[in-house]
Amino acid sequence: MSRLLLVVLLTCVLAIPARAFDGKDSFSATACPDEEDSFSALGAELPDTIFSGEETELPDAAFSSAEIGLSARPAGYWYRFEAPEPGYGTRFLKGNIAPLAVGLTGLAVMAADSLKWHIQKRLSWNDDWHAELWDDELRYAPVAIGLVLPLFGLNPRHKPLHLIPLVTASYCFADLCNYRLKVACGVERPNPRIQGESKYRSFPSQHASMAFVFATALHREYGQYSPWISVGGYAVAGYVAYCRVAQSYHWLSDVLVGAAMGTICTNMVYLAYDGLSDWITSSVGHDVSLCPFATSGGGGLYLSCAF
Repeated sequence: MSRLLLVVLLTCVLAIPARAFDGKDSFSATACPDEEDSFSALGAELPDTIFSGEETELPDAAFSSAEIGLSARPAGYWYRFEAPEPGYGTRFLKGNIAPLAVGLTGLAVMAADSLKWHIQKRLSWNDDWHAELWDDELRYAPVAIGLVLPLFGLNPRHKPLHLIPLVTASYCFADLCNYRLKVACGVERPNPRIQGESKYRSFPSQHASMAFVFATALHREYGQYSPWISVGGYAVAGYVAYCRVAQSYHWLSDVLVGAAMGTICTNMVYLAYDGLSDWITSSVGHDVSLCPFATSGGGGLYLSCAF
């Protein structure tokens, strides 16, 4: 639970410096403090009678101005489903070829017992933990990279209220799959120093899985700017996986399968989100937006759906 709260907190902080919208869609406004002010912020000069409950006719200019306003939304407050880029299903399949190959390689190494031990002896130079490798901290490094990039004008592909549930859901999904496999398989760790319940929770590696969840999210959100951003994220995640083997917390097969699991689970969450957005924008309406607002006596939620 503490790890989940940390992920949510870091992702929320990541969303703060991001410019949620481009210039033509953004405007300066508060969080819809009340109905009249919110419509004024949208640029529509409306008669006072509209808020008194009396019937009234609005000028065409007010409608056109209000329509423009519904497309613009205050940064950080609106949640709006937008149609995904075409071909997201094909990209999902192509994006999982490499992690699937890595996972199958891990299973092959796991099945070859002599090879597994040979690799472990070669790589586990720090099995007495005499050197600090910082693998616990560095698994969150891709999130830190995502925190820095908006400061240089590179904003994530998804807006904050989309990004937070995407990363959180990816983390939870991968962590759930990882834990269930650990319990079901009961593989013993290679390091005899590790005792207790954790001794038989070697396969797959949770550290590798989480590092690749965040590296994949970094790639999906910022990879369009430069391939080196993706390379940096995956390099850090690969280092974390290597450290787990070097310290004999895991077999090589554990980190390979864990890395594949983190990547595939994140891609599956993004696929589900793209599919949901595609269905909503094509079947329910072309534009579905949500906006919370607060008043002196409480608050509410605006729902805008354009057909």
